[in-house]
Amino acid sequence: MWHGRAAEAAGFDSPTEALRHWERVSELLQAETSADLAALRLQAGLALVNFGWRLGMTDERVVRIFEQTRALAVEQGDARTQIGLHYALGLHYAADDEPQRAIPILEEGIAVADANGDPELRWAAREPYEWLLWRLGELDKALRTSEEQMALHAIDPAFGIETIGFSTANSFQHRGIIFADVGRFRESEEAFRRAEEIERSFDENEQMSWNDLFRAHALVTAGDARTALSIARRAVEACDKIGSTVARTGAHGVLGEALALSGEMEAARQSLEFSLQLGRDEKLGRYFEPQFLAGLSEVQLALGDAPRGQSLAEEAVAIASRTGQRVGEIRALLARARLLLAGPGVADRDEIESTLNRARSLVASTGARAHEPQILVERARLSDLLSDGTDRDRWLNEAHRLFTEMGATGHAERVATRLADRA
Repeated sequence: MWHGRAAEAAGFDSPTEALRHWERVSELLQAETSADLAALRLQAGLALVNFGWRLGMTDERVVRIFEQTRALAVEQGDARTQIGLHYALGLHYAADDEPQRAIPILEEGIAVADANGDPELRWAAREPYEWLLWRLGELDKALRTSEEQMALHAIDPAFGIETIGFSTANSFQHRGIIFADVGRFRESEEAFRRAEEIERSFDENEQMSWNDLFRAHALVTAGDARTALSIARRAVEACDKIGSTVARTGAHGVLGEALALSGEMEAARQSLEFSLQLGRDEKLGRYFEPQFLAGLSEVQLALGDAPRGQSLAEEAVAIASRTGQRVGEIRALLARARLLLAGPGVADRDEIESTLNRARSLVASTGARAHEPQILVERARLSDLLSDGTDRDRWLNEAHRLFTEMGATGHAERVATRLADRA
C-alpha cells in the first residue's frame, strides 16, 4: 500500500517513477490472495496499463494485465475500472501504429458506460474515441462525438479525473485538432485556449503539455510559423521534463514541423529524425508518423537530398495507407507531389496529377478541407512548369481565397506574396 501511495504521489507528472512503484505493487501482490486486497489489485492493474501506453509495454504483457484485471473488475461489478481498462488498452494501440485494433476495444468500453448510465463514465469512455476518429480521418463522426462530449462537459468539467486521470479539457484539445483539419482555425484556437484554462484550474501539467503539442501542430497546419515554433518549444520543454515517451515523440516531431515552416531546415531535420527514431525504438507514439515522415522528406529536399526525400515520401504514403490514416495520407501525398515537382522537367506529369487527384479525393471523403488549398498550390506549381500562366493564377487565387476564409493567415500571406510577384 505504501508503494501505491508513492505511485499516486508521483502521478502523471512523473510517470517513470509512478510506473516503478506500480510495478513493485504488482510484484508484492503476486503472493497475496486476500480478498481485502482486491481493490489494490484493480488499481495496480489499471495503472500498469495506463502508464504502459505512455512509457511502452509489450502487446503480450499489456493484454495479459488487461484480461486479468478486467476479469476481477467484472467479478467485483466495478464498471469504472472496466472503462478505464478499455480506455488504456485502446490508447495502447491508437497511439502507436495499429489504430484499427483500438476500435472494438473502445466501442466495448462505450457500451459498458452507456449500460451503466453514469455521465462521467460515458464521457471517459468516449474521450479517446473522438481522438481515434480524428486520427482515422472520420472527421464528421469525430465532430459529432465531440458535440456529445461538450454536452457532458457542461454537467461537470471535472468529469474523467477519477476514472482516467484527465479532466474534460482533453475534449477541448481533441476539438481543437479536429477543427484544424476541417479548416476552422479560429474555432480551433479557441478550443485550445479553453482547454488550457480548464487544465490550469485543475493543475494538470501533463494535460497542458499535450495541449501545446496539438496546438502547435494545428498552427503548423494553419501556416502560423512564429506562434507554432514558440508553442512547440514549450511543448518539448514540458514533455521532456515529464518524461512520457509518447508525448516526447509527438512534441519533438511537431517542433520539427514548426522549424521547417520557419525555414530552419537543419534543426528541423534533427528534431524530426529524433522523433521518428524515438518512436521506432520504443514502438510507441507513432500517431504522427506519416506527417513527420512527409515533413522530413520535404526538409531533405530543401537540404539538397532529393533521392532520400522521395524515399521518405513514399514511406509516408505507404504507412498512412496501411494504418488507415487518411488525413495523414493527404499530407504524405502532398509531400510526394512536391518531390516530383522538384524533379527534372515534367516527365512525371501524369504521376503528379494522379497524386494530387488522390489527395483531393481524400479531402472530399474525410472532410479535411484545411488541406484543399495546399493541393491547389501544388497544381499551380505544375501549371507553372507547363508554362500555363492562366491556370497557375487561377489555382493560386482560389487557394488564397480558401486560406483566407479558413483563417489560415500564414499560408494566405505566402500565396499573396507569390501572386504579387507574378503581377
